Amino acid sequence: MKFSPEKGKVLISPHKDIMVTKVLPVPDEEKNAGKNLATDIMETKNVKTKVKANYQLGTVLASFENRWKVGEVIVYKLGMGVIDFDLLKKTKLVEEYAVVGVWDDTKE
Repeated sequence: MKFSPEKGKVLISPHKDIMVTKVLPVPDEEKNAGKNLATDIMETKNVKTKVKANYQLGTVLASFENRWKVGEVIVYKLGMGVIDFDLLKKTKLVEEYAVVGVWDDTKE
Protein backbone atom coordinates (compact mmCIF):
# COMPACT_ATOMS: atom_id res chain seq x y z
CA MET A 1 0.00 0.00 0.00
CA LYS A 2 1.31 3.44 -0.91
CA PHE A 3 -0.32 5.20 2.05
CA SER A 4 1.15 5.34 5.54
CA PRO A 5 -0.89 7.18 8.19
CA GLU A 6 0.59 9.84 10.44
CA LYS A 7 1.08 9.36 14.16
CA GLY A 8 -2.24 8.87 15.96
CA LYS A 9 -4.18 7.65 12.91
CA VAL A 10 -5.30 4.22 11.67
CA LEU A 11 -6.58 3.44 8.15
CA ILE A 12 -9.44 0.94 8.25
CA SER A 13 -11.97 -0.76 6.03
CA PRO A 14 -15.25 -0.54 7.98
CA HIS A 15 -17.45 -3.61 8.32
CA LYS A 16 -21.19 -3.59 7.72
CA ASP A 17 -22.94 -1.28 10.21
CA ILE A 18 -24.01 -2.94 13.44
CA MET A 19 -27.63 -2.14 14.27
CA VAL A 20 -29.13 -2.31 17.76
CA THR A 21 -32.71 -2.03 19.00
CA LYS A 22 -33.42 0.88 21.32
CA VAL A 23 -36.60 2.15 22.92
CA LEU A 24 -37.05 5.83 22.05
CA PRO A 25 -39.77 8.28 23.12
CA VAL A 26 -41.78 9.78 20.24
CA PRO A 27 -44.72 12.20 20.34
CA ASP A 28 -48.12 10.50 20.68
CA GLU A 29 -50.19 12.02 17.86
CA GLU A 30 -53.56 10.81 19.28
CA LYS A 31 -53.06 12.18 22.81
CA ASN A 32 -51.55 15.44 21.54
CA ALA A 33 -54.34 16.25 19.07
CA GLY A 34 -55.49 19.84 19.60
CA LYS A 35 -52.68 20.74 22.05
CA ASN A 36 -50.56 23.84 21.62
CA LEU A 37 -46.92 22.82 21.08
CA ALA A 38 -45.63 26.03 22.71
CA THR A 39 -47.67 25.98 25.92
CA ASP A 40 -48.99 22.46 26.58
CA ILE A 41 -47.10 19.43 27.88
CA MET A 42 -46.84 16.87 25.10
CA GLU A 43 -47.47 13.18 25.69
CA THR A 44 -44.99 10.62 24.37
CA LYS A 45 -44.99 6.91 23.76
CA ASN A 46 -42.07 4.50 23.67
CA VAL A 47 -41.29 2.86 20.33
CA LYS A 48 -38.67 0.18 19.58
CA THR A 49 -36.42 1.37 16.77
CA LYS A 50 -33.33 -0.06 15.07
CA VAL A 51 -30.46 2.42 15.14
CA LYS A 52 -26.76 2.32 14.30
CA ALA A 53 -24.65 1.21 17.26
CA ASN A 54 -22.24 3.73 18.83
CA TYR A 55 -19.35 1.31 18.30
CA GLN A 56 -18.43 -0.35 15.00
CA LEU A 57 -15.89 -2.86 13.63
CA GLY A 58 -13.22 -2.27 11.02
CA THR A 59 -10.27 -4.15 9.51
CA VAL A 60 -6.89 -2.42 9.85
CA LEU A 61 -5.29 -1.59 6.49
CA ALA A 62 -2.40 0.53 7.86
CA SER A 63 -1.37 1.98 11.20
CA PHE A 64 1.42 4.22 12.44
CA GLU A 65 4.42 2.16 13.63
CA ASN A 66 2.26 -1.00 13.38
CA ARG A 67 0.47 -0.47 16.68
CA TRP A 68 -2.26 -2.65 15.21
CA LYS A 69 -1.42 -5.39 12.73
CA VAL A 70 -2.75 -5.24 9.19
CA GLY A 71 -5.80 -7.51 9.04
CA GLU A 72 -6.70 -7.13 12.72
CA VAL A 73 -10.32 -6.21 13.46
CA ILE A 74 -10.66 -3.23 15.77
CA VAL A 75 -13.62 -1.75 17.63
CA TYR A 76 -13.97 2.03 17.30
CA LYS A 77 -16.42 4.67 18.48
CA LEU A 78 -18.32 6.56 15.81
CA GLY A 79 -18.28 10.34 15.82
CA MET A 80 -15.36 12.69 16.22
CA GLY A 81 -12.11 11.11 15.17
CA VAL A 82 -13.59 9.07 12.30
CA ILE A 83 -13.45 10.55 8.80
CA ASP A 84 -14.01 9.16 5.31
CA PHE A 85 -10.76 8.75 3.39
CA ASP A 86 -11.78 9.33 -0.21
CA LEU A 87 -8.41 8.51 -1.81
CA LEU A 88 -9.18 4.82 -1.25
CA LYS A 89 -12.72 3.52 -1.74
CA LYS A 90 -14.65 2.40 1.35
CA THR A 91 -11.98 3.37 3.86
CA LYS A 92 -11.90 5.59 6.94
CA LEU A 93 -9.16 7.29 8.93
CA VAL A 94 -9.69 6.73 12.65
CA GLU A 95 -7.93 8.61 15.44
CA GLU A 96 -6.21 6.26 17.90
CA TYR A 97 -8.27 7.66 20.77
CA ALA A 98 -11.47 6.43 19.03
CA VAL A 99 -10.17 2.83 19.02
CA VAL A 100 -11.36 1.00 22.13
CA GLY A 101 -10.01 -2.48 21.48
CA VAL A 102 -9.38 -5.45 19.22
CA TRP A 103 -12.21 -7.81 18.23
CA ASP A 104 -11.48 -11.54 18.64
CA ASP A 105 -14.05 -13.93 17.19
CA THR A 106 -12.35 -16.93 18.82
CA LYS A 107 -13.34 -15.82 22.34
CA GLU A 108 -16.81 -16.06 23.83
